[in-house]
This record gives sequence, C-alpha cells and structure tokens, in this order.
Amino acid sequence: MTRVSDKSGSSAIEFALNKAKSKMEDLHLKGAGIKRIVRPSDDPAGNIEIMQLRTKENDLTQYSKNASMASISLEYTEEALNDLTEILMKAKEIAIGQASNFYNGAIRKSVAEEVTQLKKQAMGVANRHLGNRYIFAGHRNETRPFELDGKYVGNGGVIYLEISKNFYVPTNIPGNEIFYYSKHFRSEDVDPLQDLKRSENNNEKKKIENKSAEGDKNKSISESKHPTGKSSTENDIGDTNKLSINSNNNNDINNESAFSLANKNSIFSQLQILINALNTNDHENIQNLLENLESSIDRVITLRTKIGSILNTIKNSNDALENYKVTNSLRKSTLEDADVAELFTDIEKQNNVLKAVYKTSSEILNENLLSFLK
Repeated sequence: MTRVSDKSGSSAIEFALNKAKSKMEDLHLKGAGIKRIVRPSDDPAGNIEIMQLRTKENDLTQYSKNASMASISLEYTEEALNDLTEILMKAKEIAIGQASNFYNGAIRKSVAEEVTQLKKQAMGVANRHLGNRYIFAGHRNETRPFELDGKYVGNGGVIYLEISKNFYVPTNIPGNEIFYYSKHFRSEDVDPLQDLKRSENNNEKKKIENKSAEGDKNKSISESKHPTGKSSTENDIGDTNKLSINSNNNNDINNESAFSLANKNSIFSQLQILINALNTNDHENIQNLLENLESSIDRVITLRTKIGSILNTIKNSNDALENYKVTNSLRKSTLEDADVAELFTDIEKQNNVLKAVYKTSSEILNENLLSFLK
C-alpha cells in the first residue's frame, strides 16, 4: 500500500484551494460587469465577432450623425428656396398686374419700389448662411457667394456626406444652379472619391502640359533671331502668354460662359428688368418678362422637389440604420452579456465548492497548517 506523505496531501489541498479561489474570482469579475467574456481567452471566436460588431456600431453612429447634418443643411436650403419662391411669385403677380396699359407711369414707379425690396430680399436669400457657412457658395462656403451686382463668386461644387456604406447624398445646391440657368447640380448617386481621383488626374495632366510649354519656351529663347527681324524671345514670350491665357480660359470656360449666358436671364436681372420697365412705364417689356419669371419659378420648384426626394432618402436610410443598430446591439449582447440567473447560480455553486474544500482540508490537516494555506 502506497504511503501518502503530509507534503503531498498539503500540495493537493493547496492546488484545490487555488483552483476554487481562481474560479470564484473569475465569476465575481463577470458578475461585476454582467459580462460573459471578460478576457479574450474566455471565447476567442466570440471576442473577434464582438470587436467587429463594435466597429460596425461606431460606423453606424457616424452615419447617423452625417444623416442628421445632411438633413439640417437640406431643410435649411429648402426653407430658403421656399422664401425665394414666394419672392418670385410676388414679382410675377406684380408683373401680371402691370403688364397692361391700365396703369400710368406714376403708379408703376411706386410699384417699382416694392420690386426693389423684393430684389433685396432675393439677395438676402442668396447670401444666407448656416452658422459660418454660406449654403449657396458651393465649395467656397466661407466666402459670400453673390456680390451686390448679382455676380456669382462661388463655384459649382457639391458637398457630399456618406449616410450609409458607400452611399453618399448631396447636402447643398450651388447658387448658380438656383439663380442662373447653368446646370451643375447632380441629384444622382456619385462617389466623391472618384471625383477626387479624377480631379487629381486632371491636375497631373496640367502640370505635365505646363512643363512641356515651359520647355518649348526655353528652347525658343535660346535661338538668336527670328526671321521676322524680332528676337525669338519676343515672339515666343508673346506665344507663351497666349497659351497661358488660353489655358486659364479652358479651366474656367465652363463657369465663365455659363455665367455670361445665365446672367442675362438670372433672377436678379429679371427683377432689375422689371424695376427698369416699371420706372420707364414700359408695359411691353413687362409682358416679355413673364415667361422668364415663370421659368425661374419652375426651376426653383424643381430644385425643391429634388431636395424633398433627397430628404426622404435620408429618412429611409436613417430608419434602416436604426433597425440595424438594434440588430447589432442584440447580437453583441447575446455574445458578450452574461445570463444573470445562470451567473449567480454558478457563483453560489462555486461558493459551496470552496466551503467544501475548506471543510475537507480541516479534517485532514491541523488548524495551524490550514490557516497558513489560507
């Protein structure tokens, strides 16, 4: 019969006590946070999925913030367009009333003062800002977009926000799309990153073209005389300046030509034409202006419709995000959170195990050794 030494017995008891205490400590940690997984080693596969769900949760929170910002910006823009529609409707009403020969010049001059105030109100709407950002300035939203003469100094840039995975919505309308006939606003879905890459590629091409033009310029300057009698430096500098001007024109030709064409039929020019016609008692010019005013009203209403459709899209996307948040939270809770009843049952069970170990140890070892082991 094998003899069990006191040292072996004490080692076994010490091992059983440490194991019971370790399990009890682990259960107390889980009970403190009501978590099933305290350490990654508790469930490695589940811990990986939990980290992925937390990342998705952060993304969903940011998408919700983007959707809220987009909604605020578009709602403010829609309110401004509503005010502009009322101004144009009032101007059209005045134009219809003054288009006949029924009124004389004195009455029309007094009405011209009312139209002047309408033009000032339209200018106020055009330069309206949300916080420190002008809503109709495009990408130049820190600069006042419209000068006093009605010239647009913003650009046609549209600001996009991502409201769900790879889904972007426009949050503004450039002023030249609203107050002029140029078309820059795009309501369809686009990827701003692709636009950025395209812009970078265009910039690289321009740099290469500029370097090539600079090389041709230096080469021509090195020649001594031109056949015309002028130095090749003079001729080539003249040609180079022309290229430079043409290059600048090519860069801005769309904006400039659009502005030049649109300026003749802009909302500001229409109101000014109405003011001049009223002051000069020109009822024929007022009649001719009615069609243009109607076109401007239709354009603003169309843009308001686009904003409404985008707001509806944002609302639907936000509802989907909220549902996804709930599903994501439920899955994360299933993986991470502990079953309270089961957890405290395990704690009570382990507590009984620890008491049993103490009781068994007291029967085998003397009181002093047991106290030492505790």
